[in-house]
Amino acid sequence: MSATVSISSFLLATVTSSIPAGGDFIHRSMDEMDKLIRNELGEDGTVTGSKRVIWEEKQRGLKTSILDKFLPSELTIDDILKMRYARKLGREQQIIYGGHLMEKLRSGALKWRLSTGAFTGSLKKPRNSRWDANADSQDHMSDVDEVDEDGDAMMETDVSWSQESYRAGQKRPNPGTKSTEEKNWERLFRSIYYIMRNLVTEATDSRQSNVGPKPKNPLPFSRLPEPRFWSSEYATTPMPDATDSRKPDLILMDYRWRSRKSGERSWEDVLTVIEITKSELVDGREKSIYLGITTKAYLILRGQPWRRFVILFSIANLQLRAHYLDRSGIIISKPLHIIRKAVRFIDVLNAMTLSDRPALGFDPTIHVCDTFCTATPHDGLLPDKAGAMPTGAIGWVIDDDSNVYWIMAVLWKSRGLFSRGTVCYRVRDNTNTEYALKDCWVDAESLEHEVEVLDQIRGVPNVVQLVKYWDVKYEGQPDCTSSIREYLGGCLPGAPVCQKKIHRRMLLTPCGLPLTTFKSLSELVDVFKDLVVAHETLVTERHVLHGDLSPNNIIIHEGKGYFIDFDHAKFLNKRRERDADSRGTGTIQYMSCRLLKMMGATEPAPTLFVHTASDDLESLFYIFLEFTITFGGPGPQMTGGGVQPDNAIRWRIAYASLDRHGLGTSGTLKKEFITDLNSRYKPAPYFEACHPILESWRLAMRAAIDNGGEVSHREIIDIITRGAKDIADPPLPSGPPSMSLPSLASLGPRRPGRNKQVSPPIPVRLSAPLLSSNAGASGSRPRQKRQMLPPSPSNALPPSPSASMSMAQEPGNLRRSSRKKQS
Repeated sequence: MSATVSISSFLLATVTSSIPAGGDFIHRSMDEMDKLIRNELGEDGTVTGSKRVIWEEKQRGLKTSILDKFLPSELTIDDILKMRYARKLGREQQIIYGGHLMEKLRSGALKWRLSTGAFTGSLKKPRNSRWDANADSQDHMSDVDEVDEDGDAMMETDVSWSQESYRAGQKRPNPGTKSTEEKNWERLFRSIYYIMRNLVTEATDSRQSNVGPKPKNPLPFSRLPEPRFWSSEYATTPMPDATDSRKPDLILMDYRWRSRKSGERSWEDVLTVIEITKSELVDGREKSIYLGITTKAYLILRGQPWRRFVILFSIANLQLRAHYLDRSGIIISKPLHIIRKAVRFIDVLNAMTLSDRPALGFDPTIHVCDTFCTATPHDGLLPDKAGAMPTGAIGWVIDDDSNVYWIMAVLWKSRGLFSRGTVCYRVRDNTNTEYALKDCWVDAESLEHEVEVLDQIRGVPNVVQLVKYWDVKYEGQPDCTSSIREYLGGCLPGAPVCQKKIHRRMLLTPCGLPLTTFKSLSELVDVFKDLVVAHETLVTERHVLHGDLSPNNIIIHEGKGYFIDFDHAKFLNKRRERDADSRGTGTIQYMSCRLLKMMGATEPAPTLFVHTASDDLESLFYIFLEFTITFGGPGPQMTGGGVQPDNAIRWRIAYASLDRHGLGTSGTLKKEFITDLNSRYKPAPYFEACHPILESWRLAMRAAIDNGGEVSHREIIDIITRGAKDIADPPLPSGPPSMSLPSLASLGPRRPGRNKQVSPPIPVRLSAPLLSSNAGASGSRPRQKRQMLPPSPSNALPPSPSASMSMAQEPGNLRRSSRKKQS
């Protein structure tokens, strides 16, 4: 049962280590972000052979494509040749029509007219013309007519795609070339959207009238979602993200965001991205294009973790590819030539601009309010049994019994791309009882593991308790990542390329606060004593080892410390040892020196790891050490008053390399710190009284290492108890609270311009109200065909900080939702 250890398995801690609701993702350079994405894609960091990527072109015998999921229209090439550029002119509510979107050359070949001179005349047409939008719609609807607002500035030079303004492998035009290529594509996509939206509107309106001819709707649906718009605004200006360097060529957003300033938009608002280049995109080549698209998908999912999947697109040398990403991996479609297959190309654009939100990956069983919800009533969105939305609620979740839980706060969001995609919410039922709701994607092979662990530890003090759990359903079926991959049939690779994941939600109690919210020095010390006592009970009485201790997996409730997140916990054998595993688990920053050294060993490279209770106690030590050095007091407040261990920066640099050698080096440096007779470090002034506890704890671990044994719970409990007697809460330090929490090992030299303060993440913004195709269930509208048949996402990777979620009260009997057993 041995297995080779994959270093990429341990990347999750670096990628997803984040601060619970009180801080933001650490800023990184572009090179650092590329390294993280490469490691998420595959152990060797290359595109070829990536473990979670399926290139349809490489699948022999595959005759279908994920692009076939996009429903076809009844358009013809003749219809496309009649389409013209269009825009609104000024306040006169008039429409100007320019050149044709597609031209036929003398040779008979076709090409898209991508030019700034598309409007060569001053032809004006009044509203309500053949291609006009719904004249009776509200102001924001009429604004959709503004296919371009640049006025006469559009009449510059005529630059087409065929012009050689790009070098191979280059996204930006050569110097001296007067071209705004992304803007030209934006005008084309906006015109297509404008025309197709009005075709559907006109056909729908004509059904309700007995006058005049009845134009035909070329699309298989008639109900339109909220307006959207294409923008090339960020093609030259980075969108705010973890690197401040990503420049998507084209983004699709809810139209209401158009009136907002550039700095008020973020990846939380992006529906999809299209990257455009002259280069070829081939498996194993042009990694910059491939990695760039994957990184943008990662940033979208990081900002919108409640999406089941995202679909981005690349147009490489006129070849369109869909890049489908969910929590199981990536599917890259076969190429579609956007000229020779112009009708299908427009079908794909229609799928993104005219489909309802669930077809774009949004989960219809959850709604998180955006900034527009304050001005827009929730009529038609709230579930039938919901009642009035309580004050302070920011959304709702519907369980499998149609019960409604009001979302009061987003507590924690996972940062990984192929991890479990965990999001934790503070929710309230209609009796005002609060819970923590854990929303995650679980490997099908270990679907019941966390439930079994929580059942085993039921009743243990200072440990989260399970109230209820259920598997999310989508269109009546369990929401899992394998459904979208069924078209691959016999070409479907095995795990980890296609790790089946199931969407699960768990209701837990108590709902506490992040560890960072400790109110005093004595409370923090008591919390750690609570944790060691609870850990001893788990190990000695319930034979369960947590195995992934980090600040994100600890909460405070009513002054007590609680363990949460048992998805990587293990049952212990009769000797109270965890069974050997093919990979170590934990969050790298807090893992024991022994485990890190084993993971870094090469001669011989271990294939199995045994995680012990002593390893968990060492992780608790690093958490306690980090808090006393990096914080200035409750709040939290950051300070420079603490002194790190001499080699702390070196061990951060070592494990940040994300390779076997780096992990081993980090373990060696940690061991040097523990075993040093006179290790130099100093808590911040507010925590000075904790130094005897820290030093006694460190020396206890040193003795265990020297004697080849393990540190015991009783020993650490006695150390904390003795030290607590001498602790009196000092005066609170002055200074503003900090908004971010760097880890001890991440404190190091910063590049100029990278140490700016970051704001805490907003609880959530979705682009618009849900217009689900299931609306017919409420009797208000007939069920519509969906423009795209959406798949479902998932996650894969080991140690995942499950969340600074929280939980509360003694639960009643565990109630499992009625559902069919998963195979």
